[in-house]
Amino acid sequence: MIHWLRWSWRDLRERAVQVAVIALIIALGTGIYAGLGSTTPWRMKAADQGFEQLGMYDLQMKLTPGSYVEAQALLNIVHSIEDSWWIKAAEVRLLATTTISAGENILVRGHIIGMDMSGGSPQVNQIAIAQGRPLTEADDGQPVAILESQFAQHYHLPPQGEIRLSGDIPLQYVGQGTTPEYFIVMSDDGGIWAQASVAGLFLPLKTAQQITNHPNLVNNLVLRLQDDANEDLVRREIEVAFRAAFPNKGYVWTSRQWDYTYSTVYRSIDMNQQIYDMIAMLFLLGAAFGAFNLSGRIIQAQRREIGIGMALGMPPRLLMIRPLLVAAQIALSGTALGILLGLLLAQLAGTWIEGILPLPTYGTLIYPHVFVRAVILGLILPFVAALLPVWRAVRVSPIDAIKTGHLIEKGNRLSRWLNHFPLPGHSFVQIPLRNLFRSPRRTFATMLGIATAVTTLVGIVGILDSVLFTIDKIRAESLQDHPNRIVVSLDLPYAIDSPEVAFITQSPLVSLAEPWLRVPGKMRQDDKEILAAIELLHLDNPLWSPTLIAGQIPSSENPGILIAQKAADDLGVEVGDTITLEHPRRQGLLDAELVWSEVKITGIHADPWRNYVYMDLSQADLLNLTGLVNRIQIDPAPGVSYIEIKQALFQSPHVATVISIASAVDAAASIFDEAVKFLYSVEIGVLLLSFLIAFNSTNISMNERSREIATMFAFGLPIRTVIRMSMLENLVYGIIGSLLGSLLGLGVLYWFLSTQMTGIAADAHFSLAVAPFTWGLVVLTGVIVVMLTPLLTIQKMKRMDIPSTLRVME
Repeated sequence: MIHWLRWSWRDLRERAVQVAVIALIIALGTGIYAGLGSTTPWRMKAADQGFEQLGMYDLQMKLTPGSYVEAQALLNIVHSIEDSWWIKAAEVRLLATTTISAGENILVRGHIIGMDMSGGSPQVNQIAIAQGRPLTEADDGQPVAILESQFAQHYHLPPQGEIRLSGDIPLQYVGQGTTPEYFIVMSDDGGIWAQASVAGLFLPLKTAQQITNHPNLVNNLVLRLQDDANEDLVRREIEVAFRAAFPNKGYVWTSRQWDYTYSTVYRSIDMNQQIYDMIAMLFLLGAAFGAFNLSGRIIQAQRREIGIGMALGMPPRLLMIRPLLVAAQIALSGTALGILLGLLLAQLAGTWIEGILPLPTYGTLIYPHVFVRAVILGLILPFVAALLPVWRAVRVSPIDAIKTGHLIEKGNRLSRWLNHFPLPGHSFVQIPLRNLFRSPRRTFATMLGIATAVTTLVGIVGILDSVLFTIDKIRAESLQDHPNRIVVSLDLPYAIDSPEVAFITQSPLVSLAEPWLRVPGKMRQDDKEILAAIELLHLDNPLWSPTLIAGQIPSSENPGILIAQKAADDLGVEVGDTITLEHPRRQGLLDAELVWSEVKITGIHADPWRNYVYMDLSQADLLNLTGLVNRIQIDPAPGVSYIEIKQALFQSPHVATVISIASAVDAAASIFDEAVKFLYSVEIGVLLLSFLIAFNSTNISMNERSREIATMFAFGLPIRTVIRMSMLENLVYGIIGSLLGSLLGLGVLYWFLSTQMTGIAADAHFSLAVAPFTWGLVVLTGVIVVMLTPLLTIQKMKRMDIPSTLRVME
């Protein structure tokens, strides 16, 4: 065995550069698979424990906006149902929005969550305190609160302090903390990781009722159920009792699995793992191809030795040991380095994840079974790839294997056919072109190696390009010609000519103002359903209106709705079709029921988000809100800043939020932030992989041509001519390989965007896009680097012993 090891070590030393490159590629693949893949079970376990430890609700009932009921009446309904014993805990809450001032120039949207403190602390969606003290039963009715910790940490606020709410209402926060609903901070516009623009505020229920002027009223119910509870049955029983008591009030149910925060936490874990797997497999396939290519070259160089061994009667299994030992040692060294890299990546990823996901507890980061799978993949793939050329080599007859190089190169039908066609240029131009057809197997292997590198580059970096392109489309559609546009939300619907609306529209700080309505709803077609934000505005106003890409704008003469192209595709409808729209219908000042209406699709708008539905304000009678508005979009007067607008409107108790559209777009686009940050971090690795594969493929090809190069030197050709010929040949390799890799990369990109990316952002339409900079990287890596690779062999050519090289080959 020592004899075989010595031979294999000699083979490794002779091809040290190629061996090191393949081992590094294996290390990158196994490191990413083990290190980043280990974070998936870690995140899963931490998320499971966090949601359970803080008592995440199993069922939630939200009353339609503007609807409230008495707290005790709602609790009585819950306790009166037949199967109430399935309910482990039931609590009522009051939810509202406001504007929060937390210091100079810190004016953000605030979410008020009034929580039942009758038991000393909430039993459902409990608060994990990060700093300060928790709320107690004694705080009920007092102007105190817990400030959401991610917002507080973002602005470096002290553990305790004072904030002010809309209407300049002072409030003391006694601590910082979070609940399961705020593991990921979300804006009202669907943006995630929005702690820079959204502040959660957890208050005792009576305090929230006093601040919002809704004494004894609530609009939210959360339930925790027994493990064996029938969730659907409990929900139906509560619905029956609620409708009997409050027939004119609408509501929406949400189960834990469909909670946006809960599902986003797990969807992001799944999406990350899919990206990890894809990148790791591309790396490992690149390594496997490199091992296959190198093994083939080693076998070709040892052809005579193998033939002599077979002629002397050595069994094929023994002849296979030497080249397979080389493959095994490459795989082993690459995998060992990959495990060290994986441990480092796991620690870095774990630190980053803890910074963006404030779970109450985290467990062990390293999961051995993930590393074991990485080791198996790192060892098996390159070894199996090397097995094929070795097996082919020992199956030829000894006499054919012993033949010398000049007898083996007999040409092929393609090269002989090409001899009948004149090629442009002199001999030194024609030789590189004819070389492509003299050895089709070598040509194909080299081009495939380059194509693998380019496929990886286009597939991975193209995901980043497509995400950023989609964000740019969202921004362009939202801002249009008024990038400073601001949307003001009111606490209730008010008449268009009311003082509350006039306070905003007639402000000297405003140059343009356009009142509108916004209500939540759903679109339904057959068994398909999509959440919707229904916007009613004058669609011909000069400030902003949706861009039409198909159909017609709805109006009083042509009533209907505009929907997004993605919504139309997902629902299977087109312009002119009728769909069912769920929406609230006002019954009284504090009453709204949910109804279903058949509406016509008059057109398609350009927004990539599928949730936005636009109607003309003249159709407000459908909601029984004719003449009323709850939002006003404004354009500041020249020289007036967003902060000045917020500070001026902050004094009105009727203003719920003041949001810059540019900020809202950034918040909505933040749903992609984790993917973008991750893809930026792996882009360097992908570029390195692309370079290594392209370099290794062409370097191996150059080494295989040693005898041909020595022959040209023997005939007196200078090094510069040989290098120029090699560069021309490699240029053709690079161009064809890059074209093939680009097509395959676009296929990988299309597959990922159409199937995998929708797991994290099902509501967005991703446009396939590859930036010019990425195509520049393709040209650099797949063409220029490949073309210049022969330059790295100049010193080796200068040191070449021509007689020895020719004699060894013979």
